[in-house]
Parts: sequence; C-alpha cells; structure tokens
Amino acid sequence: MQGPLEFRATCWPPDRRERDLDNLIKATWDALQHAGVYTRDNQIKVMRMEMRAEVRKGGEMQIEILEAA
Repeated sequence: MQGPLEFRATCWPPDRRERDLDNLIKATWDALQHAGVYTRDNQIKVMRMEMRAEVRKGGEMQIEILEAA
C-alpha cells in the first residue's frame, strides 16, 4: 500500500494479565512492514486500537488497514 494509511485493530488477550496496547503496536507495525503490506510504518497517520476484556485462547488481533482520508 502506498500513501497515508489508517490502522484499526481489535485485540483479545490470551489470559487475564494486564497488558499495554502501546507494546503491541510497534511489533505489529514492524511485522506488517516486513511482510510488505506497506513500505514504511510512518505511512500510518490514523490509528484506532481496542483491547477487549474477553480472553481468547492464544490471543487474537484483528487488523484493518485503509487508505487515510
């Protein structure tokens, strides 16, 4: 993807331990860049992340990447 992007993610933890969303962001963005989803993570200009209280075995993250308006 080229140009400015919007990143949306919903996360479900693997257990009840406390987690910081900011710790998930950088690793996720770096992995997506490495996979070739976008050229550089500095293309992300809009971000929305949500951590759900519900536990899912192994944890889960659903991601949406859109062209920023």
